[in-house]
Parts: sequence; structure tokens; C-alpha cells
Amino acid sequence: MYGHGRTIPVSAWATLAGFVGALAQVSIHLSFTPVPITGQTLGVLLAGTALGWRRAAAALGLYAIAGVAGVPWFAGGTAGYASASFGYIVGFFFAASAQRPGRRPSDPAGATPAAAPARPTA
Repeated sequence: MYGHGRTIPVSAWATLAGFVGALAQVSIHLSFTPVPITGQTLGVLLAGTALGWRRAAAALGLYAIAGVAGVPWFAGGTAGYASASFGYIVGFFFAASAQRPGRRPSDPAGATPAAAPARPTA
């Protein structure tokens, strides 16, 4: 997947952070709340599923830090932490960390829990 080792390059973290930022621009504003419905949630859950919890946490940490530093990729093209929706950004970090990938690193390459060979019983 990413060479012979099990490491995913930092560029994958940055790409996923950018992907979440792009999905944040897809938003639906509702009249009864200042927080819009965005595509960020999809990006966060995909990050957690694709990268695993540690790498997804790193990617979403990068997303949050860059947004606070001034990159305008939060919903509506905003940046910073003084908005009604920044609590969601913090929650995205934990949501991405809670996702489980389809394959555990301890499994043989390509094996999923459903496709793992059965162990013989004694």
C-alpha cells in the first residue's frame, strides 16, 4: 500500500486534513442553529476508517491546528477557535480516533476479520 513498511507518510495526514477541509465547504445552513450541517463528518469518519485511530487522530489534529493558525477551511471558510462550532472540531478528533479500520495491523496482509482463516479446534 505505502511501500514495504507499515508506515503511512505524513503527506497522507495532510491530504486527509485537506480532504476534511474541502468537505467542510459543503454545508447546509439551518435557521434555528448557528452551526451548519457539513460534509466534515463524512471526512472525519473516512479518515478514521482509512488510516486507523492513531493516524486519523494525527490528521485531525493537523486539521484543527492549521485551522486555528489561520487556514480558512472550517465550515463557511472560517478559521480560528472563537466560533460556535469549534467544539465540533475538537469532537472530530475523538470521533476519528474511535473509528476502526477494516484490517488490524496484526492480521496478515489483506485479511479482514471476516476473511481470516478459522483456527482448528482441539
